[in-house]
Amino acid sequence: MVDDAALWIGLAALQFAARGSSALHGWTSLEFLAIGLLVAMAAAGNWASRHFLHPPTWVIWVTVPVYMAAGAWASMQLGLHELIGAYFAGALMPPSWVRRLPVEEVGAFALIWLAPLFFGHSGMKIDGDALTWPSVLASLALVAVSIVARLLRSSSIRPPPGSNSARHSVSARCCNAKLMEIVAATILHQKGMLSEFAFAALVVLAVLSTTLTGPLFRLLAPPIPRDQPAPSLRA
Repeated sequence: MVDDAALWIGLAALQFAARGSSALHGWTSLEFLAIGLLVAMAAAGNWASRHFLHPPTWVIWVTVPVYMAAGAWASMQLGLHELIGAYFAGALMPPSWVRRLPVEEVGAFALIWLAPLFFGHSGMKIDGDALTWPSVLASLALVAVSIVARLLRSSSIRPPPGSNSARHSVSARCCNAKLMEIVAATILHQKGMLSEFAFAALVVLAVLSTTLTGPLFRLLAPPIPRDQPAPSLRA
């Protein structure tokens, strides 16, 4: 969760920084309306968290797409990518409402049916001339760097009390999926902040890292006792 928040905040800051002084000049009524809409959504979410904890289920299902669409529209008006506004809109939802949603089922549906469409569409935007041996070598070097960084980070974090320390260590070191990286690279590429060469290298890095995660986990993970369920891998 902390990683995702840092990613989306960083993407928003990068896009504002790329626009320079023009980011705050020449605003129209739409930009101010977008800011007001985000403030109103935050206020509404805060009020619902205190005074409307258990609404009917249909109210939650109606509110979620409205929040997502409103956040996406607001971020688009501010010159940011629509996904950034949708992410922050989800963060503004009352936690008690979100806990009543079938998050696992929705996530599985999105991962199986929606994610391949997005990632395939992003992959088709790679310039064939940029996908050269230097970009592939750069991707392999980045894979090595990401693995080393993961090893260093996992060695500094203690496993939760009562957990299998060996399995925790393997999970921390092998779960190096980079699906969110494709999202970030696509956003920066669409905004013209990432070169064709860098975009191709990052997409190849994401594909290699994500593909290696499952086999490495199965290869290095200790045997699972019969009385314990198998751990699930999340991208």
